[in-house]
Amino acid sequence: VPILEIAKAVRRLTPGTLVELLATDPGVAQDLPAWCDATGHHLLRLERREALWVAWVRKAEPAR
Repeated sequence: VPILEIAKAVRRLTPGTLVELLATDPGVAQDLPAWCDATGHHLLRLERREALWVAWVRKAEPAR
C-alpha cells in the first residue's frame, strides 16, 4: 500500500518536488527502491526508525 500512496501523491506534484514517505510496512524496503528504478524517481534516503520506515523521494523530471 505505501507504493500506491506515493504513486498517487507524486502524480499531483511538479518535477523536483521532495516527498517524505512514512510507512510501517516492512516491504517498503524492497518495493520503494524497485518502484523508483522503474519510474525514474530518485530515492534519496530510506531509513528505519524502530517500527517506522522513513523515505525521501524526489520526483523525476519528465522524459524528453
